[in-house]
Amino acid sequence: MSDYNVDRKTGVNAFPAILGGLNLLALIQIGLTTMPVGAGFWDFLFVLAGGYFAIKTVRYMTQAHESKKTKIRTQELKSFQKEGIYSKIRYPVGASFIYLNIACILLFRSYALITVALIFGAMWFILAKFQDQILIQRFGEDYEEHMEHVGMFRGKGDTSQRLKDSGYEMY
Repeated sequence: MSDYNVDRKTGVNAFPAILGGLNLLALIQIGLTTMPVGAGFWDFLFVLAGGYFAIKTVRYMTQAHESKKTKIRTQELKSFQKEGIYSKIRYPVGASFIYLNIACILLFRSYALITVALIFGAMWFILAKFQDQILIQRFGEDYEEHMEHVGMFRGKGDTSQRLKDSGYEMY
């Protein structure tokens, strides 16, 4: 049984998917054309760090899509997400793509990707602020209170709480 009711007229929230596709396409195209040849000690460390951020990307994305509410347009939501990863982060899809940008910078070891990451990071931030405004208009004080306790791309609270909320169950 599904966890929400959707009318046939409900639209799909396609803009994050389109932005994510463009983000990934730009990262791969620029990364492959500007990646340095050769491997030294530091390259292995960069790849390990990039692997960490790639794993974090996959975890955030899978947790974000556990509920089908994430596919409904923001303007048509009947309630906002408060369960699962959404109890810690308001925009895990945006966070996962920001982590993907960091992972690609480290994996491809390309300075050109820093500019791409900054541009797409700003676009994910603008999208999150836009969706925040829509949700504030729809749900008012309930959503504003949710915003006070839940971070946009990272968990709120002290460092130990953020580490605990990171989803890696090792803290």
